[in-house]
Amino acid sequence: GGLLDLGDLRLDGGRAVEGRVVDEAGNPLPDRGVVLLGPGGRWSGDRYVNRVTRRSDDLGRFRFQGVAPGTYEVALTNEEGNAPAKTAVEVGAERDVLDVVLGMAAGGEVRVLVVDPEGNPIEGIGLNINAADFGRSARSGADGRAVFTGVPRGEARVRAWDLSRPHRWAMEETLGTPATAGGPEVRITLHPASPIRGRVVDAEGKGLEGMQVHYRAPEMPYGQIATSGPDGAFEFSSGAGRPVVIDLQPFRTVKGNPQPERSPFRAEPVTATAPAEGVILRAIPVESDRTLTVRVLDLEERPLPGFLLTLLQDEKGSFPVTDGNGEVRLEGLLAEEIQFGVFAPQAAAGQASPLPEGAVLPAPVKVMPEGQVVTLRLRRGTALPGTVLDSAGAPAAGAQVYVQTEDYSVAQAVADGDGRFRVFVATGVKLLLAHAVLMGEAGPREMKQIRGEELEGGDLVIRLEAVKGR
Repeated sequence: GGLLDLGDLRLDGGRAVEGRVVDEAGNPLPDRGVVLLGPGGRWSGDRYVNRVTRRSDDLGRFRFQGVAPGTYEVALTNEEGNAPAKTAVEVGAERDVLDVVLGMAAGGEVRVLVVDPEGNPIEGIGLNINAADFGRSARSGADGRAVFTGVPRGEARVRAWDLSRPHRWAMEETLGTPATAGGPEVRITLHPASPIRGRVVDAEGKGLEGMQVHYRAPEMPYGQIATSGPDGAFEFSSGAGRPVVIDLQPFRTVKGNPQPERSPFRAEPVTATAPAEGVILRAIPVESDRTLTVRVLDLEERPLPGFLLTLLQDEKGSFPVTDGNGEVRLEGLLAEEIQFGVFAPQAAAGQASPLPEGAVLPAPVKVMPEGQVVTLRLRRGTALPGTVLDSAGAPAAGAQVYVQTEDYSVAQAVADGDGRFRVFVATGVKLLLAHAVLMGEAGPREMKQIRGEELEGGDLVIRLEAVKGR
């Protein structure tokens, strides 16, 4: 073929972003990790940027080169010695950004002491501290102490847990101990692990196996789970002398079924104080012969066969599926309110999605099963485009994408050859998360889930990360 004269071809090398890391007094802070995120965590035309990290030099300076136009965030990395600091920068096409200043608040120390009920120090206890945009972990030393540095001002919380096996000390039954940078030493008292043993029994006193026993401190909304064994026996450890509330979860496990199923028993909560033996949870049967028919219709009121209900899986790991009339009859339901939605079956390769273009799955519903028919209709949605990039930055063709909204409706798509995808989401409903996965011969090869601010601003960009061990 002939030659094509392109004239003067000029490649744009991008712009620079540079600045300084300083303390509250304006003094330079050397050897601090600085990260560039962007543009704005979202796709911008045909440009994207990796997460790039630099370290400040002896004068606190840092520099990022080859940055495409867009909105970025420059922040200190979450590492020992750094306190939270971040700022947004707008990079134009014509000039560099040279005046970024990351001012790191001084932060302070939080000193922690872990002791037993007699005041003796406990060594080797795991500790973590959490504050706004800040988190660190440590272990108590031989003197029972640990020190966290660079903790930002404001309230933080410290939690402790026993790293030994078996546990010698009971888990903390709190949301954490309040702490303040520069404040008094935080004292955490751990109690020796002490057993609470009991049984789950029916009205005749027969033990019930596979019941999920839930126990928690009275002030806590959640706790831990133990599963009853043969003859309904259960056992767990709690702090000696500390009361816990024990009740049943609405699920149980049955031999031969790897999936938990809805339990037809409930129990009045009981309170026990460790050490305790012979605790009895009396399981009360719930009526379990209710029925419900679910009908799923498209935008034109036509039935949708093959759609799945988001109820618990059966012993084969499958979900209830609508028939040719778009209906599924549910039997053996408990006399309790249930919540469920629907999701579309996965389209075969080369076939169109069973979800019509522009349609969104129905919002989940909550009903008391009383033999009625519940109709769920598809909704008209708003288009949400995006791009999936693999871990090398190339378009991730064939990546499966799932976008979930706050009403727990899920939209799905497959990225095209350019890594682009488009899903439709319910209008006016906040996005909850987006998840993308690139499959390999042995399962997921790369995947990534994004939340929060990364979902805002229109087009999504999901950058995959390699799955460990693949």
